[in-house]
Amino acid sequence: MPVVQVELLTGRSNEQKEAIAKGITQVMCDAAGLTPESIWVIFNEIPPEDFYIAAENFVTIRKKRAAAAKSP
Repeated sequence: MPVVQVELLTGRSNEQKEAIAKGITQVMCDAAGLTPESIWVIFNEIPPEDFYIAAENFVTIRKKRAAAAKSP
């Protein structure tokens, strides 16, 4: 049984996660010839303050992006 772990920032709705899980399941079935019942999808949600890119906290990154979008 394949287990697919998806790590993403918090904030997705249950409907969005269900759509992602269905898409992953379909790809695994098509690509590997598996049955949907054999595929497990696990979501690991990470708070933005615990997520870093190039040693910079994602909350800070979001603030910089928002400020850059406001400036001409």
